[in-house]
Amino acid sequence: MPLSDLELYLGKLLASVIPPVTLSVLAIGIFYLGIQLILGYSMSAFTLFLVMALSALGALVMVSGAVVVSSHTSSIRGANLLASFIILPMTFIISAESWCILHGYIDILWMIMLAMLVVSIIFIRMGIRIFNREEILSREGEEINLPAIARALLRFAQRLPRQETALEKVTSPPLTLWRLYRHDIPQLLAINRVPIFLVLLAMPVGTLLGYWFSYRYPFPLAAEVLGRSLGQWKTLNTIPAITIGWLLFHNLRASLLASALSAFSFGTAAILWIMLPTTMAGFLAGEAAQAGYSAWVFLATFVLPHGIFELAAAGLVAAFGLRLGMIIMAPPKGMSIAQSMAMAAVDLVKIMALAVPLFVMAAWVEISVTPQIAMLVYGGR
Repeated sequence: MPLSDLELYLGKLLASVIPPVTLSVLAIGIFYLGIQLILGYSMSAFTLFLVMALSALGALVMVSGAVVVSSHTSSIRGANLLASFIILPMTFIISAESWCILHGYIDILWMIMLAMLVVSIIFIRMGIRIFNREEILSREGEEINLPAIARALLRFAQRLPRQETALEKVTSPPLTLWRLYRHDIPQLLAINRVPIFLVLLAMPVGTLLGYWFSYRYPFPLAAEVLGRSLGQWKTLNTIPAITIGWLLFHNLRASLLASALSAFSFGTAAILWIMLPTTMAGFLAGEAAQAGYSAWVFLATFVLPHGIFELAAAGLVAAFGLRLGMIIMAPPKGMSIAQSMAMAAVDLVKIMALAVPLFVMAAWVEISVTPQIAMLVYGGR
């Protein structure tokens, strides 16, 4: 055909976006007229525009992501199977949008719309870069082969990270703990600088977001209760049920769950997981500031001692979970989706050899050291 790959991609994208967006706008218009005529409820033109814009951006994100995913398969069944990687996260986003509309949180809707716009631009640029009809046709008849995936996992585990994408047979030293800590982990950290940087960027963003939320949506009497609790810190006892083993199990379970969900959310679950504790810490620091305490001293007392180890471990797991979620969008050249995901999964398991000791140290410090520092700082207040 006298069409370029770019023209084929844009034609496929527009043909998939225009019909659902048109029907969605018509449905919203009919619904708006219905509630206005029957119930007498009038929605502002600004809100109506925001709802239509969110609907259009949601369709653009789903279609642009689906086009990228379907570019890695040559059958309708395979494309439908991989569509779950798009549908599941968008279902939660649409539910969040509905909740914000019903409760009037328009400012949050603007942030969601900006985020979807950025994601759609990323998907479109990625689709333009990786769409190649010759590779799609060459994969005709390719199916998921579990024994082949198992062999790929074993092969990637035996190879050094810098040799994983090598198509030819290479010889690596035997996989031992010495090789893992001496060669594999340093190479993994060097190769995955971008996802590690994104995770490091998400941490302070989450803290600042939580601090802002503490002033934007303060809890009634939260500052008073926090101030009274800090003033009586010496009389407080640690909860007996929280032990080092319990904290370690909780952190490992949360990290593995976030990594698994990242495969279905293009890494979003990993970013949200690493932002959740930092946002909570920022929120509590903001409440402490409103109670008359220094937010910096609060963070240095309650978060920094064990957070050095816990955030380092969680950041590593989140970075490799992010890579696991994103590699399905752009697998290395010459590798299928199954092979690329197997490679990312093996790298995640290898980095856990560094994350687990950090989680152990974090749990010990959180139980044994952090309460003592808190009593020294706030016990006499």
